[in-house]
Amino acid sequence: ADVAADAELQRFFGTWRSLFPARAPHRPAARVETLAQLCRFLAYFTWRCSALHEQTGHVADVLIAFDLANFSVTDAPLTDLPALQPTKAARLLGQHAQALTSKHAPSLYQKDPRAISRFWLERTDPAIAVRLQESLWAFHEELHAWKMSRGLNTGAMSIPLLDPLDVKIAVTV
Repeated sequence: ADVAADAELQRFFGTWRSLFPARAPHRPAARVETLAQLCRFLAYFTWRCSALHEQTGHVADVLIAFDLANFSVTDAPLTDLPALQPTKAARLLGQHAQALTSKHAPSLYQKDPRAISRFWLERTDPAIAVRLQESLWAFHEELHAWKMSRGLNTGAMSIPLLDPLDVKIAVTV
């Protein structure tokens, strides 16, 4: 299919651009003309969403445990405990968000680059997957060495920097 002639795809990019303020320095293009541009966007979007999702962690868990207070803003006096509790609707909203964001997702790093290619467009150059996996592994080794030199925990999901091997593909965001 011709990317430039795909009306649904062009409408998506027009809508995507409209979500950014006009003065945004890196506002996306309103159209995508080539398969290469589309592949570049999908690679960027997969990485960006995956990394952000992994860094923010269990969004709904935090929402329910901490930010649920935002669901129950009230003028009730502090002595009226039942009035300070979130509504059933607010609790359901939080649980819905948790269900959407807590599903298992595949790791972005795959030992076999062909395994990651199944998430991309059919005609995407396989060399992109190879380069991505090589880059993730090189960054993992560099980060591991840095953590070791400082006596930091190198286990899964250890801070202060998240290992790229821990990053999941954000299929639910």
